[in-house]
Amino acid sequence: MMDYELPSHFTYSETDDGPARLQHEGQPLRLPKTGEFLLSLFLTKRERIYVIGDLAEEYQRIYSAVGRRSARFWFYQQVLGSLLPLTLRSLSMEGIPVPFLQLVRRLGR
Repeated sequence: MMDYELPSHFTYSETDDGPARLQHEGQPLRLPKTGEFLLSLFLTKRERIYVIGDLAEEYQRIYSAVGRRSARFWFYQQVLGSLLPLTLRSLSMEGIPVPFLQLVRRLGR
């Protein structure tokens, strides 16, 4: 199990047998499963520790400040905004020609 350093009233952990677990003031709080799953498809385990940990910290802050709905909306914005760059990175690691990836990146701007 990996634990992340967050404020004392909030903890985040990832286990080998399941998704991230959040707690806010002792109560269970979960990142949206679908978004976390999508990120896990493209991130290495080491990257998940940091990326999802950072997202979890901000998710908790937004959740505490303005509620669940806004926190979920923000989280999915982050996930969807990350999918194209993560997909392009995965393709480049699989040997897709770099000029093709550069063209796709330019079209995305």
